[in-house]
Amino acid sequence: QRYDPGATRLLKIIISESAYLIWTLRCERIIRGKIHTEKEVVSKWLQAINRRLSEDKTTATKVLRKKYYINIVDNTWSRALYKRHCDLPRNWMNRNVVF
Repeated sequence: QRYDPGATRLLKIIISESAYLIWTLRCERIIRGKIHTEKEVVSKWLQAINRRLSEDKTTATKVLRKKYYINIVDNTWSRALYKRHCDLPRNWMNRNVVF
């Protein structure tokens, strides 16, 4: 199979964000005694992934504005977003909408 840098980068993002979320949820449970529902965990995970998507979009389009980085971000997120939003616009990175 062909190496896909975008998919590899997305996998790294998902693993690192998930691991950090697990750690923070565990700390809340151990230190504060908070019990998290499945709905809360899913919501927090989606918030973390959406935050990372927003950070990538902002870095690519407003901070660096380099075609190379815009392509990296596009290759990382576009297929995953397309599977969820079949009507993904061409200039999705320049929009302020979080998916």
